[in-house]
Amino acid sequence: EAAFSSALRGPWTQFTGLFEELLDRLPRRHEASEQLARLLGWFRELQERVEEAYLEATDAAQPAENTPETREQAHEKTQEMNPREVISDPHILITNQLNPVIRNSSENEEVEAVVPNVSPEEQADRELEEWVAKVRKSRTALDLATVMQACPEFASWAHNMGGFLKDWSDLHRVAGQLRPMIGISEHAWNVAQDRMGKQVATAAFALVFEKHSAGEVASPGGYLRGMVEKACAGELYLERSFYGRLSGQAV
Repeated sequence: EAAFSSALRGPWTQFTGLFEELLDRLPRRHEASEQLARLLGWFRELQERVEEAYLEATDAAQPAENTPETREQAHEKTQEMNPREVISDPHILITNQLNPVIRNSSENEEVEAVVPNVSPEEQADRELEEWVAKVRKSRTALDLATVMQACPEFASWAHNMGGFLKDWSDLHRVAGQLRPMIGISEHAWNVAQDRMGKQVATAAFALVFEKHSAGEVASPGGYLRGMVEKACAGELYLERSFYGRLSGQAV
């Protein structure tokens, strides 16, 4: 809030979005201590990054205290600090007065290609994006078409009950309607949604429904609870299950 009110430059919108996402992942019911500890770690790391970015932004916003130097003064100071003389003429870097080295434009282009000119702001943005991706790693990247192809029995029932399914919201609604058919209690379904999120819970339900229809799962409620426990421990890999079923269909 202080950064927004002071109009400081920085990734505040990203930080706010990630903070809200972490809040959404806080358990509404009893949760395993390992999951709570993991969430606490994310909150602490987010706090450290926000504080670091805020300090950098406030430092950048402050006017420079040093008085301007003339070009000659800056040149003299550079010579005093470094015994190697740097000449500002284009493409000339002198490291030894007796052996000047001259680079042409093509050589400079090759050097720039090897060492890209990345500003500190761009580097910070990249690091932030990588960290956000790490936080969200546990979320499934499955698309609707993959789920429906891998679970044809579920897809058939879903279309019969819901008609045209255009997005995950439609599929989530149908999953709630199909839930009683395979004996999954409302409590178990609510727990799955609370702890995994609606989209992941819907994908997990589709898989349970398909396996139960194929005779692979005798207790759908217990199987779903096991998937929830794995998700909380970061050990649920739905993509593998769906792509594995697709591979089995192709054989």
